[in-house]
Amino acid sequence: MGVFNYLKHVDLVLENDDEDSNYFDILYSLTEMDFINHKDIHVRLWVGFCFQKLLAKLSSKTDHCDKEKLQLILEFLIDNMKGVKSSNESVYKYSVLFLERLSSAETLCACSSLPDEAVTNISCTLFYTAFQLINENNGISIFSSLLNILVRFVHQVLSLHDVTPVLDIIYVNIIKPSRKERPFVAKFTSNLILACADILELPTQEFLQSCLVGKILPKDSLVSEGKLDLIGQLHKICPWLVATVWGQLRHILKERNSPDRPQTMMLLAKMFCKSQSNYITQHYSTWRVFLDSLLIGSETNNTLVVQFAKEFLSVQQNKCEQKQFIELCLVPLVNRGDENLVLDLMSAIVDLLQINTQLFTENTDLLEILVTVAREGNEFEQREAAMSSLGQLFSHFYQNLDDNSAPDLNKKVMWILATKVFLHYFIPIKLLTEERMKRLLSIWLSLESCHYDIIHDMMVSSYCLRCHMRSLMKLVVSAPRDDPRIEVLQYEVLEVLDRSKSSPSKLMEEFVTILAKNQSIRTAMETVVQVESNTTKQLISVSASVICTLKIINRAVAQMVELILFKILLFGIDVGSFTVLVLQVMKDIKEGGKISNHNPGKKELRLLYELLSWQPYLAFDENVVKFFLELLTVGDTDQITQTLKIISLLSKPPGKPLGEVYPGLTQEHLVPLLQRLAIIGTPKQAKYSIRCLTSHVKDKREHIFHPVLKDMHKVLSCRDEQCETVITAVGHWAVHLPTDLRLQQSFYKVIDTFIHTNIVKELLYSKVVPSEEPLTCTWYKDYEIPAHTRCVMAGIKTLANWMCARKNPTNVKIILTLVWLIQDNKENWKDTNMGDADQARVRLSAGCALLKICEVPALWTFFSTALLTKLVCLITDKVKQVRLGFARRLTRGLCKEPGLPNDLLAFFPLSELSPDRQVCQQMREMLRKAIAAKRLRYRRLVLIEQVAVSTDHLINSHAHLLVEHSVGAAVFLLGFHPLFFAIDSWFDLYQVQCALKQLLEELITAAPLRMDDKFYKDLFTAIHSSRNTLVPDDELANKKMWAACELGLSLLPNLQKGSGKVKTPEKFLLPVYFEPSSQTAWTDYIPTSLAKKLKSGKGGQRSATSPLEEVQPPSDMRVNVEDEESENEESEDEEKGPTGVLQDSRHKDTNHRKLREGLT
Repeated sequence: MGVFNYLKHVDLVLENDDEDSNYFDILYSLTEMDFINHKDIHVRLWVGFCFQKLLAKLSSKTDHCDKEKLQLILEFLIDNMKGVKSSNESVYKYSVLFLERLSSAETLCACSSLPDEAVTNISCTLFYTAFQLINENNGISIFSSLLNILVRFVHQVLSLHDVTPVLDIIYVNIIKPSRKERPFVAKFTSNLILACADILELPTQEFLQSCLVGKILPKDSLVSEGKLDLIGQLHKICPWLVATVWGQLRHILKERNSPDRPQTMMLLAKMFCKSQSNYITQHYSTWRVFLDSLLIGSETNNTLVVQFAKEFLSVQQNKCEQKQFIELCLVPLVNRGDENLVLDLMSAIVDLLQINTQLFTENTDLLEILVTVAREGNEFEQREAAMSSLGQLFSHFYQNLDDNSAPDLNKKVMWILATKVFLHYFIPIKLLTEERMKRLLSIWLSLESCHYDIIHDMMVSSYCLRCHMRSLMKLVVSAPRDDPRIEVLQYEVLEVLDRSKSSPSKLMEEFVTILAKNQSIRTAMETVVQVESNTTKQLISVSASVICTLKIINRAVAQMVELILFKILLFGIDVGSFTVLVLQVMKDIKEGGKISNHNPGKKELRLLYELLSWQPYLAFDENVVKFFLELLTVGDTDQITQTLKIISLLSKPPGKPLGEVYPGLTQEHLVPLLQRLAIIGTPKQAKYSIRCLTSHVKDKREHIFHPVLKDMHKVLSCRDEQCETVITAVGHWAVHLPTDLRLQQSFYKVIDTFIHTNIVKELLYSKVVPSEEPLTCTWYKDYEIPAHTRCVMAGIKTLANWMCARKNPTNVKIILTLVWLIQDNKENWKDTNMGDADQARVRLSAGCALLKICEVPALWTFFSTALLTKLVCLITDKVKQVRLGFARRLTRGLCKEPGLPNDLLAFFPLSELSPDRQVCQQMREMLRKAIAAKRLRYRRLVLIEQVAVSTDHLINSHAHLLVEHSVGAAVFLLGFHPLFFAIDSWFDLYQVQCALKQLLEELITAAPLRMDDKFYKDLFTAIHSSRNTLVPDDELANKKMWAACELGLSLLPNLQKGSGKVKTPEKFLLPVYFEPSSQTAWTDYIPTSLAKKLKSGKGGQRSATSPLEEVQPPSDMRVNVEDEESENEESEDEEKGPTGVLQDSRHKDTNHRKLREGLT
């Protein structure tokens, strides 16, 4: 039989794995010279593969193998490794594969059964060959394979034999390898030593000092020989190494032109970052020299400084070390005034913000660096980078202002300086009006849209703070020093007064008046000058007196008033200066963006919007109003939309309706334009047009409203291209119902007719077949939505707006119109031509509409539990965008005041039933945010609205406000959720356990105002002895709820408890979803075997993707998770959210269940 035929025969025998085969005979036959000395390297590689397979099958019998032949085989395998040096592509490919096979098996470890002398020979041959390949070969493709082979060999063979011969080979390659490949060999050698440090004898301190550095001069290069890399790698196992080689490395640092200087500094930076604090203390002088060397570098070292700052501050968590580093490194950089260095430092700080924002909120020095550069930076780019960093910090700071992790009062006061700098940066006050406005416009246009959002968050007051302003000001004065209501001051008073939309003069006058009425400071207030107008001189006079007086009460209040005055002075744009700014904007738009060099009008109008949102009265100049009217006439679509948004602001206090200020312009020009845009404009234009009509027009309103309503009726009847606009307009007419009693009856009749006839019957219930064929995707981007689908979505939103505006419980029956739209049921859509993406978008809109209805207490009362069980299915919808969008809308609703009911917190953990890990993580973050917002309301109910005397009183007298009762809602919803099939399935129970664990963790670990374990035990025990109120006789649903209670009880002992006070209601309240049953004896409904597996965490592996998506994979790969038009809308009327899957929990799909359980 020939060589090739015999090798084929061997492959066949090995493949069939016949028990009768004598593998030893085959092994010995392959050791003949015809095979191992064959002239064709392909044949030798083939023989090598066969040897690997045979030794793997004989791994337990190598002791019985012929020792000489086994040594010959192993030496042959090692010799075959040299095939990677071949220039032949085919040989190289198979040789690399041969190495990979050797690295993944224990083939070479078979030599452990040979005599010591043979083991030593094979070990030396193997290590010599490996280092030869690394030296002579590029090594990238074989690096990991060779390293794995040597590491496995050391651990399994050399751990039982003498390692001295191998150490000699390793040390020779540390000292004298090929200079060309030195860095790569150094990396290989150091990785090998690190992996086998417990077996190989570490090199001595003297040896390393001599072989790594020796008597090398600064002009020589350590980098080209790879010694610096070896020092860095070996430092992990030889912590004394840096002190050993420091003397020579210091010479390199002193030579500013040395080619090794940047790499040496970066090496020391990494060693500095990853060292223990005690090691840094012991060698502090060494690190001080290093930092000094770092700071005397040239401009080429700027990147090094940035890298070092990022690495150290991201790794070193010790606050003392952080502060020391900032004082020694970052502060001197700013003081040096090196423009490029400061710019790079700002870039590093922006990157650091992404890693550890808390580092800046807790460290005054870093914040002062940003403030200093923002104020005194030599170049515009420096100031802009610093302001960008400050903006990101402000965004983080305001988001956590009311959170438990918010900085304390003294740290909060520190931010006032940064706010001053921020304002001063945008509006310099030492310039003439025209130049100042031109500078403001120029700076504004240089920013990006993300900066605008930051400014908007800082300048525009939020509704929850604005509505408490007067109460807070009274609390500040009336509360004794030891009153717990001072907590409200610390958390809110700065932001409330800072963000107030009251005019500056009125705000100061009210504040001074309230302080004057306080007996304790009446004497001090006698010198206060009463403010009559917003003039700089008078405000400065008030500033000194008020600040001096307020320091008697509270330092924070003094700083707060100083901040308000500073804002008035620096943000002192009066009507005249605003008119100058508008003229410059008008000029820029007419010249086609000559100043802004971009889409003309977009950024300029955004600036006007931000200023007017702070002070609407600035626009009360005839030239400004004419400019807005001109844009409404000749502007493009975006300019018209932005202009309408601006006009809608002007009627808000302290502004006035334009119909009062300019009645002629309003009646002759503004009203016709608004009437026209409400019919033929875009949906957004229709929304703002109607808002402007209802807020700016005060006289003869019937002559303005009814013509528009008649035109709307014509459009809806004809179903022309403006149908979507009119449907949107109807919804906003319903929101802005007229307050005139003489108009209400006729107005209601027309709107109700629109809703019942044109929206419900003709749009939502009619089986209209769109003319175009639907796309075969599962989701539409905003610009891809077909016209008919957009109309349906607009109709759903209009229906929700109408119901929320009327607040009539008799209209709750129409909720059923939305319920069938959220069902993922093909029967509902069989008579239409709407595809999967259309249905997903409709489910999205219907689900969010139902959430909006739930925000109205009068309507939530009539929202049945049956509808709740259908709505919760949206959180596990088969389309990922639907799940995430619905959850985002749910989060926004829960964070409002009063917002959605607490029971809807139970929706988030049910996302675990379709366990996409990425989605589940986002759901946890949303749940955490919603719980924090709900618990914050406890404090405001006590301190502001005074619903109860204390938090304890609130918990006992208003138990329905507790977020902890969402656990009961979660148990109820789990019992009826279609994805919880059975209580005898490990997979189902594991997902339910994950859902309950997610909710309980967020409730129990969060502080303050958390309940103790007794509360949850009583809750689960009470539910376990109750039945559901929806279908009390449904035993399957009841058993699923009882099983969930058992899982909840098993989780409680293992959850980490949060800090803070523990509250317990005096009276236990059973959630409304349950009613006590006659059953009193405790019965375990989870089988004992499954309970043990769940407790131990055994039973299977959780799928990384959703089972729903495994069964019904999306067909459109173009889906973009972030593609949600509603994310950037400032109004709740613009919000969109997804909807979800609805399945009947009574009809289980057996095949679906088996497939899901098979995924484990």
